[in-house]
Amino acid sequence: MTTIRGGAAVPPRLLVTDEVIGLRPLSVQDTAAQMAGEDEELVGTVGIQSGMPYLRDGQVNITYGIYPASRGRGLATRSVLLAMRLAASRAPVQEFVIRVDPDNEASAGVARHAGFAYLRHTDDSEGILDWYVLLVPSDDP
Repeated sequence: MTTIRGGAAVPPRLLVTDEVIGLRPLSVQDTAAQMAGEDEELVGTVGIQSGMPYLRDGQVNITYGIYPASRGRGLATRSVLLAMRLAASRAPVQEFVIRVDPDNEASAGVARHAGFAYLRHTDDSEGILDWYVLLVPSDDP
């Protein structure tokens, strides 16, 4: 999915928005901006992954990347929060996961700002990663 600028001109094909940014599927028209890593409308990408071999049932991995010109303004954190909202609206989620390169302090900061807590450090076929998790509260009383 693509994270785009929101505001008054939010396009109608958005999957979810917080009125500052919105998420929509990537399209062929996004290719040039995606390859260049910059655009006036697009600010980056966010992914929602489930069913991956490294995830348990009920876990959803959130991935994100914000283009350099749009970094440092909280857009990655907003993107993560919107992606979680979208994922939870589509299927039951017990826990969200964000996996980051241990050297990428900015990405770890996004996870922490979105409410995730550090869980563990792994070094396996997926690479060297720090795992951050956010447990989804149960609706059970």
